[in-house]
Amino acid sequence: MKIKGLLLVACLAFLAGCAGPTTIYVRGVAPLNVNDKNESTPVDIRIFQLKDDAAFMSKAFEQLWENKGEILGGDRLGEPKQIPVYGGPANADPRPIELGDLNKDCRFIGIMALYPKQDGKGSQRVVVPASDAGSFVFELSGYKIEARK
Repeated sequence: MKIKGLLLVACLAFLAGCAGPTTIYVRGVAPLNVNDKNESTPVDIRIFQLKDDAAFMSKAFEQLWENKGEILGGDRLGEPKQIPVYGGPANADPRPIELGDLNKDCRFIGIMALYPKQDGKGSQRVVVPASDAGSFVFELSGYKIEARK
């Protein structure tokens, strides 16, 4: 009887360690990526699973974007997911993005936003701990991306 109880406790402890699928939330807020006609236009983002975030944050943006982060070597876990983000009202519900089951070595989620220009008012990339990624809304506005709780 004690063995069955120990097995049950061990199984429950194992299952508690399984995080399951990960969903992140993204919202585009107009004005977003404004063109020459003063219209908001979509922005492509790439979502990376990362073993470590140091190289992701320190490498040149263009190098990361052009080779889909291959320059990160072993810190990039799998292929990045790319999606377009459209501008809308600031109070719109964020869009859920299913990332599925994360790589077992994933410690960080990094997101890059491809804007054709910068306004110097924010960053085009952001990193959050993978274990907490679903509690943020990744908000794109103007020419920047921010992680908001």
